[in-house]
Amino acid sequence: MQRKLLVAAFFITCHVGQMFAVSNYGDILPLSGEDVMRQEKTEIKGDFTELKQVVTDCRLWVQTASAGHAVNAVAELMDQVRLAEMLIASNRASQSVIDDYVSSLKLVLVKAQATSGFSMKRVFPLVADHGFVHPGGLVSQEDVNRAKQLLAEGDERITKAWNRLCANSYAKADVATYPTNTVVRGGSGQNYMNAARGAAMAYQNALRWKIGGTKENAEAAVRILMAWCNGCNGVGGDTNMSLAAGIYGHEFANAAELMRDYEGWNKEDFEKFKKWMVRVWYNKSIDFLRRRHDTWKNQRYANLGERPGHYWSNWGLCNALCVMSIGILCDDVHMYNQGVSFYKYDHVGTFKDHSGDAFVMNDGCNEFIGNLVPVVLPDERGPKGYLGQMQESGRDQGHSLMALGLAVDICQVGFNQGDDLYAYMDDRIAAGAEFVAAMNFGGEESSTLPWKPYDYADCRATLGNAWRQGGPNKSGSGEKRPYWDRLIGYYEGLRGLKMQYVEAASAAVCPDGGGGNYSQNSGGFDHLGFSTLTSWRPVVEEGRAIVPLTGDISYKGVTYTNQTNLGGLRYNYLSGASKAIPADSADITLMPRLPEGVEDTGEWKWNTGETMRNITVKADRSYVYRVEYTAKNGAVSHQAFAIAVCGDAAPDAMNPKITVGGEEISDTVVTVLCATPVTLKASAATGWTNDYLWDNGVKGSSVTIPSVTNSRVYTCQFANQSGAVGELRFHINVVPAKQVIDGAETDNKYVLSGSTVTFELKVPTAQNPDSVVWDNGTTGTICVVNDVVEDLTVSATYLGKKYTFAVKVKDAGKYDYSKILSADKGYQIVTSVDEIKDLSENNYFFLCSDEANLMIGLQDAKLNGNKALFF
Repeated sequence: MQRKLLVAAFFITCHVGQMFAVSNYGDILPLSGEDVMRQEKTEIKGDFTELKQVVTDCRLWVQTASAGHAVNAVAELMDQVRLAEMLIASNRASQSVIDDYVSSLKLVLVKAQATSGFSMKRVFPLVADHGFVHPGGLVSQEDVNRAKQLLAEGDERITKAWNRLCANSYAKADVATYPTNTVVRGGSGQNYMNAARGAAMAYQNALRWKIGGTKENAEAAVRILMAWCNGCNGVGGDTNMSLAAGIYGHEFANAAELMRDYEGWNKEDFEKFKKWMVRVWYNKSIDFLRRRHDTWKNQRYANLGERPGHYWSNWGLCNALCVMSIGILCDDVHMYNQGVSFYKYDHVGTFKDHSGDAFVMNDGCNEFIGNLVPVVLPDERGPKGYLGQMQESGRDQGHSLMALGLAVDICQVGFNQGDDLYAYMDDRIAAGAEFVAAMNFGGEESSTLPWKPYDYADCRATLGNAWRQGGPNKSGSGEKRPYWDRLIGYYEGLRGLKMQYVEAASAAVCPDGGGGNYSQNSGGFDHLGFSTLTSWRPVVEEGRAIVPLTGDISYKGVTYTNQTNLGGLRYNYLSGASKAIPADSADITLMPRLPEGVEDTGEWKWNTGETMRNITVKADRSYVYRVEYTAKNGAVSHQAFAIAVCGDAAPDAMNPKITVGGEEISDTVVTVLCATPVTLKASAATGWTNDYLWDNGVKGSSVTIPSVTNSRVYTCQFANQSGAVGELRFHINVVPAKQVIDGAETDNKYVLSGSTVTFELKVPTAQNPDSVVWDNGTTGTICVVNDVVEDLTVSATYLGKKYTFAVKVKDAGKYDYSKILSADKGYQIVTSVDEIKDLSENNYFFLCSDEANLMIGLQDAKLNGNKALFF
């Protein structure tokens, strides 16, 4: 059989996917808003008496007693009342349908009444000042000022460090970065080095601007940061994705922290960047810290017990540093506390003094400083009379050096915020740093260093009976990593504490560089570096050392000793409500402590203005309270107290979804026919809570309104891990009827001469369809006009309102395709569903549009050649 080309001609304004839609009517359940006509079944008409009484009861309750209830629970009750009134007015329902309406109304009334005393969650106003020092990540303004001064004075060491930065190709203003949609580390398709290099570029350009004042470097830093913000949407790969999240997340955050006061970075872009940091980097990092790919819970080997120490220390350290840094960038005290708590506090409760034990087990989180330096042993070579092996010292030196560098950067970030993490736990990090430096750069044989056997068990092994490490592993010794002058700058430049082995490491590595100055593999980008330029200080004069501070907190009758963070602490793999403290205005007493034997000069000054040593504040806001203490020698030191109050933090960005008739849209606004079911859904940027609340009293991420009968706004709230409440408002616009032509929602259409046109006025199914009256005298929701050969106007009247439809006939002779593909050449115009069905087996089809100058082969025709012609 000869195959013919058939032409279907349409205008651009047509909805092609709906051109052959056929309206189908079936049964509905009462009060659902779906097309239902159960009342037309064979059952006889029922008795409306009880339904009328229930409607009266509902209206009376709404009028007299609904105050103090969830506003949209009351609105949904009135939806059902209106539908019931429509059914009563139709006077045509069966008894089973009426009984269903009665039952549904009673249930919805009880649901509305159950929301008595309902209130939405408290939403804190967004404030900029939460007490953080800015810039206050890895580099503070004080660090910048010191570098500038030393450069101006011609200091040889700092000049060399500055020149090394300026010579780095990644510090050039014209350097190009290449963002990836997903940063992949581990498995196939790895591309994480793009992010590693991009973060290094941004940080180095930021340093050049901050210290050197060169605008072109500032522009470059912002350009690179926004390129990644706009081009990267996630971090993936195998479990190694957590290394990518922690390392590059904190590096991007620290670059941005330096740039936050640059006038050329507009506020909108900066806010967008912060949200990106939370969505892409914080989420992955906090997920690792809490879940550790399910190894903490040990989900796979549950019979062996929990394994919080499955991952080596560098995994937790980089992610703690990331969360801390993003918390500072976003002025989020709860987030900062989350991150720093994994370094400062024992989340498992297994830490103890192991000096008298036969061996040490990895039975806690290894980034906790007590487990990072799991044991300290007497040794006169140590700066305070002891040395401490590090958690990865028995693994190899490359990882041990990496872990030390990440820990040192955590200490520097904390110090810049006023929390002296170097001095924390009696300078425990100094004992570990000297141990690592001694065997890598200090010329000490590992066999001469104090050691306690370390038993490492992963999630598959038995604690205390696994890999027993009898001494340090020398593999990878001497690897150069850029952080040693942070230790020199603090211990020798501020504390006056000699670090002989760290000095040897500094002599071998510094003045140090950063990404691009070492290897081009991942290890060369594990640290932002440039510790000489930003952290080195000359040795402090004798008698001028600072006094390290600690602190206690008294709260609700409990004194938390040696703890300067409150709220947002000790999270683990269990989901649940925020661990921030309640915003109940309870008293919190902050008590800075001096080292034993140090005389109190009384010279205290808080960032709130108070000048006494201890102060009492209220639990009514999240804030970093910081005290400045001046010692007898005039040296100034600080102690910060970070208080995270539930709700006073940045709320999550929320994503909306609306589903109507099986179609989902990503929007907060929708227009629907009266009595249509609508499902609203909100999803938050961060996880770990399911704390959603809607203003109809429903909890959970979604809500379905069975039959919306009037326009309204729904509000969904989500409280994230900090308790901060984000809100999403959905606007539902309700219309009494919808106009449809040939299956598409519209009131006008172009058609071909001779077409059959189906007009429909969609009304709620609870209404009597005969309430729609067409201008030709017919009733019902559908009107069909055959053989339309000229422009046509049709109207329908419903509930006193007139709805007008317009159809214009296309003059086929005016258009190219009608001339090319004419009937005398064997082509046929298809205008109906039946024609398509009859002809589809043995014919090719083309969809043509003169307005678009386009002819496209219709792909779902069985013999279609998938051709396209453009004129």
